[in-house]
Amino acid sequence: SDCEPPFRFPNIGSMEPEGFEEVKDLFVDSSGFGGPGEPALTAEEFSEQLLAMVEESEVTLYAAVTEVGQFQLYVTVYRKEE
Repeated sequence: SDCEPPFRFPNIGSMEPEGFEEVKDLFVDSSGFGGPGEPALTAEEFSEQLLAMVEESEVTLYAAVTEVGQFQLYVTVYRKEE
């Protein structure tokens, strides 16, 4: 399924959701074997970074998986266009 833990976000691939603008791309380890400080965020680092973004944002943020590789993926964070 596209929404397996810890990445419970829809996989939209290269689709550009209408009415939304990209805030940030997060490069994340999806294998569970990555370590802290590596280029791909661990699940814990990802959760911490995403939570910090949500807490700092003045608007609702949305997230979706936008690219999937064998061991890593990209989660893109969006906000609604004004």
